[in-house]
Amino acid sequence: TIRQNGEQVVSQPPVLLSEVGVKRATVLVLDQSGSMVDHGGLTTAVTKMKEIIEAAPPGDQFGLVTFGSSAVVAQNMTTDRTLIVKALDDIKPDPKARTALWDGVASAAAILRTVPDADHSIILVTDGKDDSSKVTAAQARGDVIGGGPGQGATVFAMGITQEKQLDKDGLSKLVGAAGGRFFVTGKAT
Repeated sequence: TIRQNGEQVVSQPPVLLSEVGVKRATVLVLDQSGSMVDHGGLTTAVTKMKEIIEAAPPGDQFGLVTFGSSAVVAQNMTTDRTLIVKALDDIKPDPKARTALWDGVASAAAILRTVPDADHSIILVTDGKDDSSKVTAAQARGDVIGGGPGQGATVFAMGITQEKQLDKDGLSKLVGAAGGRFFVTGKAT
């Protein structure tokens, strides 16, 4: 049953957002720090991101942000799947990179604001704790939540604990504030 303000309401069967004219905009945010490279997390994440892109309905937009010692917008929002897949293929792993997690999250929120007429999501994969961002965790959360039309994003975070450095608390707070899901796994593969 579905309840609204405590009262049961009559509902219709669920339909795809695309069937009712809602477009989706998703930013893929990938940690390319040394530990993600060393243990195969980056390779696995890129493979899974390509599967997500392939399964998405036509018209969905994707962007890509990578972060190591700093965050980089590797691909602005686009409906061109060839461009987003090429951006994923062009990621240059940096085994010596640190982890600018919150700068990556803030960059994702910024490029989502360029498509205000879409349902916003962030898919984030990391195995670390921020050690080089200019933006704080609280600032990044504020950027993701937004405060006006076309702002705000749901966050789906995948944390990998193989290095035992994952910022579970920070990621839990991000997902808790934005909505979404936080998944934790012990290994990247």
